Amino acid sequence: MSHRKNHKTFLILFLALISLTSCSVENKIGKTFIQNPPPIQIVLSPTDLLYKYNHKGEAIENFDSLNQTQQDSALYASSRFMREIDDSVFLDTYINSFMGELRKLGFPVYISTGEDTLLKNSPQVYYLRMAQLQLDEYFYPLQDEMEMDEMVYVKNINLNAIDFSAWYEINKMFSPNVQKTVLYATHTMTDGFDGSFTTDPFTDGVRYRYKVDSITMQDVLVMASNLGKRHASYLYDFFLNQYIAYKMPEGQVPYWYFHYNRFSKSLEIVDDDQFQILDQE
Repeated sequence: MSHRKNHKTFLILFLALISLTSCSVENKIGKTFIQNPPPIQIVLSPTDLLYKYNHKGEAIENFDSLNQTQQDSALYASSRFMREIDDSVFLDTYINSFMGELRKLGFPVYISTGEDTLLKNSPQVYYLRMAQLQLDEYFYPLQDEMEMDEMVYVKNINLNAIDFSAWYEINKMFSPNVQKTVLYATHTMTDGFDGSFTTDPFTDGVRYRYKVDSITMQDVLVMASNLGKRHASYLYDFFLNQYIAYKMPEGQVPYWYFHYNRFSKSLEIVDDDQFQILDQE
């Protein structure tokens, strides 16, 4: 039994050592990218269309009996946010924040004119198209429960929620073999919530007290600004991790995905805080 335990401990330590060694190699390559970045330039094709959807059909009386056109009209009329959002203001906030953060990260960014041949002699020019930006409004169900005196008390709350999703298409310009990559990210914002069960000392009854900090239109614009910066950071990380994969020693592949924190000027390992790669053509 002791021999088996020692073998297991050795195996764990061996795997940990391999992981740390790999991380060290990836970290070293990543720092090279940061200190001597490739001459990447971005030609951005922004969108002037914001897709907006309200999914709160359950709040509309006899919703299922309406035809599609009536449902669409009812959803728009009853939306709390979608009909109030100024598309131009939201898009300008997001796009300006996105471009501003890219430049702070060291990437020159140009708005596509359709005639971008002036950059033809540059070694690494990437065409980035905002394929789709979308807002979705819906109810986020929250359940809180407490067990007391062999009784289970349950409180169900519907919070307002907004998802912001972005699809990007990116490819290297002036390349004989054009490969388009689709990048995707989505984020959720909900009402703030604080609640708890309390016991009435006079009746021994159980009550539920809660407070909802509702989403405001200003919160929606702050989300647009913050996610513009975050998506710019995701794009930087996309190039960073591609560089790491390309520069890895022969026969090795990256084990971790890295994020560059420009405020602390450090590399951090992340799990899902990144662009998802949906397609490569």
